[in-house]
Amino acid sequence: DLIEIPEKIWIENAKGHGAVVCWTPLNSSLSVNTLPDSYKLYYWSRDQTRNEATILQVSSEYDSIIMCKTLLNKYIILETETNKDLTDLKSSTGYEIILEGSKRRQQYVVVATSNSITLYTGSPPDPPTSFLVIACTNNAARISWDSFLEHNSEIVALRIDCVAANQSLQDSRHLTLELTPDSTEVILPNLSERTEYIVTVTAITDEYLFKNKIRDISQLPKKLKPDKWLPNKSLNFTTGGAEAATKLQFKVRNFDSIQLDWTQPKAYGSTRLIGQCIRWMLENSNEHTLDIDPLTTSTVINGLLPSGYYTINLDSIFSVKINLEPDNNNDSGRKQ
Repeated sequence: DLIEIPEKIWIENAKGHGAVVCWTPLNSSLSVNTLPDSYKLYYWSRDQTRNEATILQVSSEYDSIIMCKTLLNKYIILETETNKDLTDLKSSTGYEIILEGSKRRQQYVVVATSNSITLYTGSPPDPPTSFLVIACTNNAARISWDSFLEHNSEIVALRIDCVAANQSLQDSRHLTLELTPDSTEVILPNLSERTEYIVTVTAITDEYLFKNKIRDISQLPKKLKPDKWLPNKSLNFTTGGAEAATKLQFKVRNFDSIQLDWTQPKAYGSTRLIGQCIRWMLENSNEHTLDIDPLTTSTVINGLLPSGYYTINLDSIFSVKINLEPDNNNDSGRKQ
């Protein structure tokens, strides 16, 4: 005295908060006496017993014995459910699931149970293991990262946030870019020179939108609050730029020479200080030059006349990044 039960049961669309349990329909040629009157779906977490299971009623395989008689006097089975949505599950949790069919006889009930299957709900994606600056100019940066690693939790978009590390600076903008989930690179435009920025890549997950009842990523707030369903990674970088030497002054003056001191020039980000040059010229005379090591902050000019009006200049020589391609140990993407 047995009844039939679907041969195969499986999981689809597993997420952090739910999944779909599916099963194969029974063969419509089976005898009505072997078809269940109703189904129940049981599921319980690994830290529960079956007696604590949640039970979902499923419409019967042939809708309680309602049959349709055709013109050929044959019975056909009405189309019924072959899947059930599980909602409000705990994330990062294992569940056991069985499908039970039952049929009432005159004086007793016959029950058949499927083999149990295991569902693991999703957990937050892992952030990138690598997040770095490929190249940076005075006004733009090219950033790259490894893909986020999903764990049954769909990433619907990536978001890039870029803000100045020091919000008291003149550049207090908040640059926001939305990218496709498979993106691994972005160019940040219209940045300010000589400025330190914090850039963050965030995975916007379906779980976060579901939990916060957000229908579209365009409804996300400008500033995202920390959330386990918003995994992210950040880095600091500084845009290129330069500041010339300052405080050029006479330190010692002798009969035919002078010693000059100054504060070293500054190079920011990808900009490099590659040299310095002192230029001096007696009034109505030719100019003289002296190349100096870029790390030097003092030098002596010899051979001066004991009297005369001299003009002295200190040039700072920089190598400036002009494109967003990697340097690759050459200066093809630079200019002085």
